Amino acid sequence: MDDLEKETKVRQAEIAEQKRLISVQNSEIRKQTIKIKFQQNVLTIFVVLLVIILILTFFILRGYRIKRRDNQLLAAQKKEIEQQASELEAINKELEKLSIVASETSTAVVILETNGDFEWINIGFTKMYGYTLQMLAEQKMNNLLKASNHPDIENLFYKCINEKIPVIYESFVSTKNNEEKWAQTTLSPILDASGEVTKLVLIDSDITKIKEAENEILRQNQMIMEQAAELEAKNFELEKLSLVASKTDNSVVIADLNGEIEWVNDGFTRLLGVTFEEFAQEYGTNLFLTSLNPNIIDEIAEAIAFKKSITYTSKTFTKSGHELWIQTSMTPIFDENGELRKFIAIDADVTKIKLAEEEIARQKEKITDSIYYAKKIQTAVLPPDDFLQKLLLEYFIMFRPKDIVSGDFYWATQKGNKILIAAADCTGHGVPGGFMSMLGITFLNEISGRISEHEMNAGEILTELRNSVKLSLRQTGKEGEAKDGMDIALCIIDRADYKVQFAGANNPLFIVRQNENNEPEKFDIRGDDMPIGIYYDEKAQFTNHTLQLQKGDMCYIFSDGYPDQFGGKRGRKFMLNRFKKMLASVAAQPIEVQKTFIEQKFDQWKGKHRQIDDVLVIGIRV
Repeated sequence: MDDLEKETKVRQAEIAEQKRLISVQNSEIRKQTIKIKFQQNVLTIFVVLLVIILILTFFILRGYRIKRRDNQLLAAQKKEIEQQASELEAINKELEKLSIVASETSTAVVILETNGDFEWINIGFTKMYGYTLQMLAEQKMNNLLKASNHPDIENLFYKCINEKIPVIYESFVSTKNNEEKWAQTTLSPILDASGEVTKLVLIDSDITKIKEAENEILRQNQMIMEQAAELEAKNFELEKLSLVASKTDNSVVIADLNGEIEWVNDGFTRLLGVTFEEFAQEYGTNLFLTSLNPNIIDEIAEAIAFKKSITYTSKTFTKSGHELWIQTSMTPIFDENGELRKFIAIDADVTKIKLAEEEIARQKEKITDSIYYAKKIQTAVLPPDDFLQKLLLEYFIMFRPKDIVSGDFYWATQKGNKILIAAADCTGHGVPGGFMSMLGITFLNEISGRISEHEMNAGEILTELRNSVKLSLRQTGKEGEAKDGMDIALCIIDRADYKVQFAGANNPLFIVRQNENNEPEKFDIRGDDMPIGIYYDEKAQFTNHTLQLQKGDMCYIFSDGYPDQFGGKRGRKFMLNRFKKMLASVAAQPIEVQKTFIEQKFDQWKGKHRQIDDVLVIGIRV
């Protein structure tokens, strides 16, 4: 054990020595490892540096070439920038002027978003409309589509955006102070580099005065009053106007405030056939004294007082002896203080118009004379008053032709104890209606003449009348042929037993009877819904209605002229129901009172409206 212990100690000493040696070797290995790693790092750094140097060398060479090229580009760009700077300076100056114009001009300028919202408005907008941008926003009017009252504003707005073109339109606008104006609007798109609309510019100009001038020109002779309005609007631009006046075919004369002629244009000689010198030598140089208007002094005084133009027409003769009609427009010209400065007289040759008017007047006179003669013939075939007074004890007839000759007519005859009376309304009025009325009267006389008293039947008479009209007008129902005819109400009153037969073609018989309580009792007997003439849905026979009358009954037959008349406060038709109520309200009155009342009511209702049709109303008391 001792030997082993000694040997163990020796071994342990050896192990300790080996450990020390291993530790020394490990330390040396670590040193070598560190040295190797350092050498590797140095080598790596060297390689990296070499690569970096190579890369830098490449980029330096490349940068040199790029720099040299860029220097060339920069030189060109510098030159271009200098040129652009010069242009921008000019543009800035122009923009400065435009900015002053946009902000200070009385024209309204607005910048809009593509949805129509107002982005910016100039002072001119506020001056013109009275609104600021804040006011528009507060009143929810800061969008063009809401603020504009143009009926087609939405289509115009999107046309500007979609087609990328300016649009121009006019509208009647109202300012914040309720002042009404006419505005002309130019709506222009602003495009970006890709051609898309980014903004819109709206420019409004007040054209109220232009509109008023246009309306004035339309009411007068167009060519003459255009020159007169231009002269009145531009008192100090006579020099420019003289250039225009010298080229027109109209005669233009400028005179001082006393009427002394200062200048005439070449049209003076072309119109009158004499030079101004020849004219002055014979007639003088005063515009007022040489005028052919005998009332020239009074009219000039009126023109000066009301500061307006006067227009008159006169006849003269040219140097060669030709008759010449001249229309003169004379305008007083005032300075800015309202003082009279000059007179402008513009003469136009209206000879052809005058000759045409005279020819039209002669033709109208001939036609009117013929129509009046036709009226005499038509009146002659209508039942005369003395005949009707013997036939009917109490009656009235309201007969108001629309024109000289009437398309409405009334007819009456007697067969024993039976009285036949009709109220008819022919197709059309005037001369065409008059021809139809003559045809109707002739056929009624012929038909009633060949029928005996006991065979009288109102329905059969209208049926025969229809057949006669269709045969006479050759109506077969073919397309394109005449559809003329008439509506009629026919009554046959038997004086022996107070029975009445009635037949109607679209027209009714209206009877009013006073009952035991002295209240009106109404009987409305409708005619057949077909005319006297060709009709697609006609019946074979007209219906014959029979009714027992009582003494005192009022029978009314009429055309549609009275109910169809426009008038009243709203310009509407009188209407059939109102017409029948009116008849019922006066049926108890004497005949003369009834006629006066319905005539006055008609005139009152019609008022200033024109009469649209012939009017016929017949009232008969049984």
